[in-house]
Amino acid sequence: MLIDSKAAIERAKSYFNEIFPGVKDLRLEEVESAGPNWQVTFSFARPDLTLFGSPFTNPHRDYKTVTIDGNSGEPTAVKIRVLS
Repeated sequence: MLIDSKAAIERAKSYFNEIFPGVKDLRLEEVESAGPNWQVTFSFARPDLTLFGSPFTNPHRDYKTVTIDGNSGEPTAVKIRVLS
């Protein structure tokens, strides 16, 4: 049974939060069907530290793509997404 895009997004988000706990400002950026699988891209901001150790928000965002198996709903990969 193939899962739909909404289920793939929810599973990808849940998995992302499991393997990257504490990530701030997680945003859905892209969802793409790749054969029976789904490619779900998220962006997020991580705080950097200043020279004095106080938190500083980095305006740049990082991007990662989670691949979800379209049949089982299980995550199969997480990759860095480089914007061109």
